[in-house]
Amino acid sequence: MAPAASAGRDDREASEPPDRKPDHEIKDHVLPQQGAIYRLSGDLNPMHIDPEFAQNFGFEAPFLHGLGTYGIVGRAILGSVCGNDPARFTSFSARFADRVMYEDDIITKIWVTGPGTGDRPRRDPEGQHRPLSQAQATWKN
Repeated sequence: MAPAASAGRDDREASEPPDRKPDHEIKDHVLPQQGAIYRLSGDLNPMHIDPEFAQNFGFEAPFLHGLGTYGIVGRAILGSVCGNDPARFTSFSARFADRVMYEDDIITKIWVTGPGTGDRPRRDPEGQHRPLSQAQATWKN
């Protein structure tokens, strides 16, 4: 995961992934029902559930709430590096970079960059869709 609250690092620079495969790669499928579930968070914007409303604003279809995207990636971090123990998960930050459509797959790639830290580069080496960028997570080992 990745941003840059690191001293001496310019947030505007694109970071490159380490020269190796990610330590963890988690794939989650986004179901259309998730739009209704995430309304329970208090975000009642019809953009996420009403096709006609979304089209009136220039979108081809409703799309997942940002909180939903953030939650799916957070759950991937929790399961892969925290052993599903919320007490070990200490922080997660990211920048929303693009929409996630229902029926999309979210693939979370994590490079462990040190004890309890993971980095997600801003630039995807395979050129894949990036709904979150500049993501960083920390956890207790």
